[in-house]
Amino acid sequence: MRTSFAAHIRLLKKELPCFFPVAIRRLKLPSHRLGDCDFDEEEQKFLIRVNNALPHYVQKDILYHEYAHALAWAPGHMTTTIHTASWGVAYARTVRLSNGEDSPRRDDVAAHIKFQ
Repeated sequence: MRTSFAAHIRLLKKELPCFFPVAIRRLKLPSHRLGDCDFDEEEQKFLIRVNNALPHYVQKDILYHEYAHALAWAPGHMTTTIHTASWGVAYARTVRLSNGEDSPRRDDVAAHIKFQ
């Protein structure tokens, strides 16, 4: 039985909360765009978009990839470099959570990430 996309969102937000709110949307994107994560300075929140034309298992993978961006970016530590070491650590935590390997908490993640 596959887990719903909404259940993955709830799991991420509960177990790996970000410094800022995260809005997540599935919508039609150009075929070359799998998903993205942007920070809205005015609203002080992240927006993650996932291409809903992709198979469910790919949408889930994109969600975890993009959520790692929001998790790795913190006040005063935003960077134009996309896949930093901080992102790599955050992504590893999302994958471990997705696989049911552990139940990390935000302070645990922050202790292991050295922001750039």
